[in-house]
Amino acid sequence: MRTRHRPPERGADRRQTLEISIEESFTGALCAIVVPRRAPCVQCDGSGKETLSVSQLCPSCGGTGRLRAPAGLVRCPDCDGRGYRSACPCSVCAGSGEQTIERTLEVRIPAGVVDDDELRLAGEGDPHANPGHPPGDLRLRIRLAPHPLFRRDGRDLILQRPVSALRLLIGGTIRVPHPAGLRSLRIEPGLAHPRSLRIAGAGFPARAKWPAGDLVVEFEPLLPHSPDTALHDLIDQLDRALAASADHHFPELARWEADWLNEH
Repeated sequence: MRTRHRPPERGADRRQTLEISIEESFTGALCAIVVPRRAPCVQCDGSGKETLSVSQLCPSCGGTGRLRAPAGLVRCPDCDGRGYRSACPCSVCAGSGEQTIERTLEVRIPAGVVDDDELRLAGEGDPHANPGHPPGDLRLRIRLAPHPLFRRDGRDLILQRPVSALRLLIGGTIRVPHPAGLRSLRIEPGLAHPRSLRIAGAGFPARAKWPAGDLVVEFEPLLPHSPDTALHDLIDQLDRALAASADHHFPELARWEADWLNEH
C-alpha cells in the first residue's frame, strides 16, 4: 500500500485590502504595499528579557525574596527568591518577545481586476510556529477607489457626458474621456432627449472567465444659457425654418397651435 504524503502545514494566511484606481484596473499597475508581520524581537532575540549590566533590587519583593500570601510567605517568582534580579523585561517588546516589523512589497496588479477580486502572494503570509514549515500566503482583496467621473456596473463602465442638445439633433463626432485615453464617438442624429450609447468591449478588460465589459455613455442634453446678441438672429432663423415644417419637427407644438390659435 502506497503511503500518501501530506503537504507540510503552512503558517496562517494574511488578508489585506488593496485599494486601486479605476485607471489602474484598466491598465494594470505595479503597486507598493506595506505588510506588517509579527517576528521575534531583535533586541532580546525573542526571550522577552534584557540582561542588566548591574543587578537590581527586586521591586516585587523589596529584596526579601519572599511575598506574603494567604498561606504565609512564598518565594517571589520575579526574582526566584534571590531578592535581586539580573534581567528585566525587554524595553523594545515590553517582555512579549515579539515585535511588529513592516515589509514593503511590490505587487503586479493585472488589468481587469475589480471589487472583491483576490490576488494571492505565495509565502508572504504569517510564519509557522515551527521554523521548518513554510509560511502562509498573503491574500489581497481588491477595492476600487471612488471616481469623480466613472462608475461601475458589473464589468461595464458608466460615464455621464453633457452634450449640446443641437449636437444630439444633428449627430456628429464627440470626444469622451476613458481610463485608457480619450476616445472619439459617433453620435447618430436623433431626438434631443437623454439617451445612451454602448460601445461593446470598451468597459473593464477581460479577466479569467469574465469577458470584457462595455462602455456606456449617458448623454445629458444641454441648451445654451443666455445666448449673446450675435446668436439671436441665428436662433431666430433656425426657429423660423423649423416652424415652417412644424408638423414634422414639432408635432406637439403644431397640434397645440392648431387647437388653440386657429380662429373659428
